[in-house]
Amino acid sequence: MVILSFVCYIRNSQSRKDALADLLYSMTENEVPKYGELIRPDYEVYGIDLSRYQTDINWDSLSVNYNPVNDKSVKKQTWFKKDISFIFIKATQGRRVDRTYDEKRGEAKKRNYLCGAYHVFEPDTFVYAQAENFIEKAKLDTKDLPPVLDIENNKIGYPLDEYRKNVLKWLTIVESRLGVKPIIYVSDHCKRNVFNTPEFNKYQFWLARYFNDPPLSSDDWVFWQYTKTGYVHGLKGDVDISVFNGSKEELIDWSEAQWQAQQTDAESDQTASGE
Repeated sequence: MVILSFVCYIRNSQSRKDALADLLYSMTENEVPKYGELIRPDYEVYGIDLSRYQTDINWDSLSVNYNPVNDKSVKKQTWFKKDISFIFIKATQGRRVDRTYDEKRGEAKKRNYLCGAYHVFEPDTFVYAQAENFIEKAKLDTKDLPPVLDIENNKIGYPLDEYRKNVLKWLTIVESRLGVKPIIYVSDHCKRNVFNTPEFNKYQFWLARYFNDPPLSSDDWVFWQYTKTGYVHGLKGDVDISVFNGSKEELIDWSEAQWQAQQTDAESDQTASGE
């Protein structure tokens, strides 16, 4: 009866929902989170992407929790906590740079997060200049995740053939300079309708789909961004949250394999030319 009265009392405000969460979590061995984000229990490895909009980060407490206040039925087995395993940080957009990139990258790597960098593509900006801007700012190496080309739906222009050509140009330049194939970040819808041509089959995708079900465009996606309004401990405000399609060990192996694949190809080309 006491619990029921308390539940009725807290319905009027977010802070009271947090108070209920504290009460509920105090009954378990979980640490007490604030109002949280539903995790995807079928996946083990969680990550976030950051830009200048994320400030005052508590780097030592980054995690995703599912708070039962979000659910109509409060069941202990639905309460989860997942530590953040990987972080993608915005390095550049067009010819501009994210002024917080260096600091965020330094803090992330200091804590041994698997770290990557992304570039927001602008179709009206000279492609070569965009690629050079990213390469110079990102400073990626083989211990990092492969580079990411971020393609936003509202920036996709027409004709599509010309747009695809420019995207491929950026990907090719960055690949030739860094020695690794970039990942393409795009919505699941655009993957199915814009990047469904054969020349993109050799690229790995990080897909945005804000539904309960994983991306529909393919079964072999690498990363799935399942929310853009997530709650992450250690960060203020809405945060993009993604999962990797595998275990933490598989993520490390996959990332290393992306860099090694290009080295192997280069050595094969040298051997062939020598013969």
